[in-house]
Amino acid sequence: DTSKRLALLRGAESSVLLERTMRQRFDELLEDMVPDLLTTISPPLVHLASKKQSDPILGLAPGAQWDTKRWPEKSFQNLLTEFRKQSNYPVRIFLGPREESWFPESSLAKVAQDLENVTVIRDQSLTQVASQLAQCTALITNDSGLLHVAEAVGTPVLAFFGPTVRQFGYFPSLPESAVLEIPLDCRPCSRNGKRSCHRQDLACLEQIPPEQALPFINRMFP
Repeated sequence: DTSKRLALLRGAESSVLLERTMRQRFDELLEDMVPDLLTTISPPLVHLASKKQSDPILGLAPGAQWDTKRWPEKSFQNLLTEFRKQSNYPVRIFLGPREESWFPESSLAKVAQDLENVTVIRDQSLTQVASQLAQCTALITNDSGLLHVAEAVGTPVLAFFGPTVRQFGYFPSLPESAVLEIPLDCRPCSRNGKRSCHRQDLACLEQIPPEQALPFINRMFP
C-alpha cells in the first residue's frame, strides 16, 4: 500500500533516476520519439515572458491544494514585511479558489492591505494567471500547481517542500529556481500531501524560517 511504499522511499539510497523531475522524465520520452523537438519548446510558455515589466516584481503563492503543503501564512507575512523593508518593488499575491476560505482573515492579508504596491490576484483564468506570472521576476511558492505554471512561462521559483520530496518528480527545474526543505526522517509522508501530519506539528514546513528565503530574494532582487 501507499504507506509501505513511502517507508521504502524514506529508507532508499539516493539514485540518479530518482533525482529527475517529472518534466525531465517526460522530456526523455519525447526526445526518444521526436529528436531535437525539446530545443524549441523549453520552457513551453516562455513566449509570455516577453511581457515582463521594466520594474522587478515579486510573486507570492501562499496556497496549495492541501493544507499540509502550505508554508505557514505567518511566514509568508514575515517574508513580505522583510521584503518591503528592503525595497518598494511591486508584489503580487496569487490566490486560487481554496484560499478564499482562509486568506481574507489571515495575518498575511492584513499586512498586504497595509503595504503599498501589493496586488492580490484572484478570480482570473489560468491564461491570465500565466501572463501575470510571466511578468514576475520570481515566485515564492508552495509545492503547488502555480510552481509549474511559473516555470512554464520562464519565471524562477523558490519552493517550499514538506510532505513530498524530490524523488516524486515535482521539483522545479529552471537553473535559477531553488527549494527549501527540512531533512526529517518522516518525509515523505504522503504522495501528494493529502494525508494529515501524523506528528500534528507540520514540522517539515513550520521549521523553515523566512530568513532562509532571503538569500534567494536578494539574488533575484539585488
